[in-house]
Amino acid sequence: MLFGSLAWGVASRRAERSATKRHEERAQALRLQIEQELTHLVQVRLPACRENLVDSSRAVPGLLHPELSGSVFDRTGQAVLGQIRAVSHAAEVRTDEAAQEIVRTVATRMRTQALRLEQQLEQAQHILSDYGPDVTRTLYGADHLAVNVRRLTQLVAVVCGGDAGLARTDTRLADLAASAHSRLESMELIRRIQLVNHLNSEHLGVVAPASEPVAMILAEVMANAAYFTAGSMPVQVDLYNTGTGAAVVITDSGRGLDDLERQRYAQRMLESDDRLMLTELGSPPRLGLAAIHRLAHRFPVEVTLAPSPSGGVAATVHLPASLLVQVKADVPISAGAPIAPVASTRAEDAATEETDSEEDRTGLPRRRRRAPAARRPVAPAPASAATVDAEAARARYAGLQAGAARGRTENPR
Repeated sequence: MLFGSLAWGVASRRAERSATKRHEERAQALRLQIEQELTHLVQVRLPACRENLVDSSRAVPGLLHPELSGSVFDRTGQAVLGQIRAVSHAAEVRTDEAAQEIVRTVATRMRTQALRLEQQLEQAQHILSDYGPDVTRTLYGADHLAVNVRRLTQLVAVVCGGDAGLARTDTRLADLAASAHSRLESMELIRRIQLVNHLNSEHLGVVAPASEPVAMILAEVMANAAYFTAGSMPVQVDLYNTGTGAAVVITDSGRGLDDLERQRYAQRMLESDDRLMLTELGSPPRLGLAAIHRLAHRFPVEVTLAPSPSGGVAATVHLPASLLVQVKADVPISAGAPIAPVASTRAEDAATEETDSEEDRTGLPRRRRRAPAARRPVAPAPASAATVDAEAARARYAGLQAGAARGRTENPR
């Protein structure tokens, strides 16, 4: 009995020592694994996390020892990576906000200077209108460049969180479409646009706060459509009434949205409510879609993209009834008739009587039957061809001044 008890005690102590040894070995192995994981976290996973913040395609490696998955150490490591991402993103947002504030301030000042330049050029056009067609052409070109400078500074300011920068009254939708048309960068792009008005009322307009933003959206969609349309195919711009408001449909014959990356980017710009970061605009920056994204979320404007019958894109800018208003008939037509190059014209064209038709007032063709306009007798051709050019240039320019006067007096905010 005694020997049995002693044997049992010895075996028990041996088993206890063996269990203790195994426990110490496991603890030592666990300590070694944790040390290796800590080294792996600092030297591999954290740098990979930093790179992932810059390039999302760079994956962050997992644990060295899969058996630790789900453990306290694994959860702690994931929390550390999450904190790193959060701190890095917050710092990036602060840096981006500071950069946007600087860019927005500079763009706003440049926009104001561009508006003043346009006013100075208008005065020069009035003063120097009798100095011949060459001077008129030069001033026309300078004025159009000033308009494009203003458009670019508007885009930059809006993308960086600023406003459109121009105060308008309630403006006819047809006038806004014509104003957007005139802002395209080159005469080649301007000529490519075909405007057709299907509205059932020429006085259908956009409320004052949304007028300039709508013009900006239309200008950017038109510019994108005209730029990507190749060959001699036109870009069709149609104005329609809808059951819930009005729509402007811009149909091009460009490359379409076959490229998945461009399609995702376009959808993100037009549908996402996320904040825009300057680093997300691409290189070179895609200011047009970014500005549309900003403006479409400040106002209830819906911009949708769909394939066009010719393989391009049909962009629909829908304006709800809350943004629409009937503009009073005595309100003058706003600025924005398409700018055309000054060129030599026949004497009979210069002498043609201007009719007070809806087409003349809106700048857009109306689909209705019209009687042929009467012409005044053609005056004898002047002796000098240069005089013919000068008279034609002044006649064409005079037709633009009434509309331009309103645009030049719009107040910068």
